[in-house]
Amino acid sequence: MQILAVLVLVRHGVVIVRVAVGAGRKRVEYLCKPAALAELVGAAVALDPASDARRTWFVAALVLSLAGDVFLML
Repeated sequence: MQILAVLVLVRHGVVIVRVAVGAGRKRVEYLCKPAALAELVGAAVALDPASDARRTWFVAALVLSLAGDVFLML
């Protein structure tokens, strides 16, 4: 059930980012875009995978994506 709550938060974060981009509100975009990806990292950690190694690589990929987003926004 907690994974569902995290995914709902991610969805709301993505909607806020889209609205912020459409309205030209950079401050909101710069805050919510990494937050949505950080919530995805939380969702990936909360899942119960068949393979722990696969989850580790998936979380690492999401963290690197988060870092890339942050560096692109600088």
